[in-house]
Amino acid sequence: MLLLLTGCAILKNLPDLGDLEDYTPVVSFKSLEIDDVDFDGADTRFVFQIKNPNPVSVALSSFRWDLALSGSSFLDGIDKDGFKLEADGKSDFEVPVSVVFSDLLDLRSDLGDKDFTEFTLAGDFGFDTPLGEVKIPYEHDGEFPVLKRPKAELIGLKLKDVSLLNQSAELNLKLDVTNQMAVDLDLQSLGYGVTLDGEKVVKGDTDKLGTLAAKESKRVRIPIEVDLLDLGKSLVSAITDKEPITVGLDGTVDVGTRWGTLPLTIDREKRLALE
Repeated sequence: MLLLLTGCAILKNLPDLGDLEDYTPVVSFKSLEIDDVDFDGADTRFVFQIKNPNPVSVALSSFRWDLALSGSSFLDGIDKDGFKLEADGKSDFEVPVSVVFSDLLDLRSDLGDKDFTEFTLAGDFGFDTPLGEVKIPYEHDGEFPVLKRPKAELIGLKLKDVSLLNQSAELNLKLDVTNQMAVDLDLQSLGYGVTLDGEKVVKGDTDKLGTLAAKESKRVRIPIEVDLLDLGKSLVSAITDKEPITVGLDGTVDVGTRWGTLPLTIDREKRLALE
């Protein structure tokens, strides 16, 4: 192992060199930081701590990394920008990695029933020395989150009441929301807008939807009250005659997860038979 000092003067000042490994920077994995996450992906930082036992700063000349998820190589890279280690102290070195969950699920289909996958981050740090570059290998194993977007599906449209006298109609739109993860999710209220055959008919909010258990579905009924005088004749006929109607739903619900509260956007359109 080579001594990581910048000049002979420093060598002379050291009382006893002893084992040269005592003067080699020590690399250790510190943490996996999740900066931003939603149901599409995560922006993360793999943080290393490098201890420099030398009384002078040491230059990090290169950094090579390979990230494997579930045993399969996922991302890799080489950083040659350089980095200065503080003299006789500890320095943090960060590797930013962004992951799209759909890419991860395409890589490993067996992750469908898991909320985490095993990761291995390996590579080496290169340090400049008077005698050339010294490379220190590293490897760390841990867990990486895998989020799956809840499924939302339009199931049916029910006509509750029609009043030709008041020129009004009450309908219920049935929406099934399915939790694809192995942990419970906490669903807040759903803010929504609904169109019928392309006509905007209602905006509103539901009550808090509550807990959606792991791998379970919940049916949400969205009330729709319309003034028939505001609708086109063809749509009024479709409602009163119970003909199929193309329903559009645009909504957002905040979902409580172990990684924080994440927004879930629902944008669905389906032609439904009127019950």
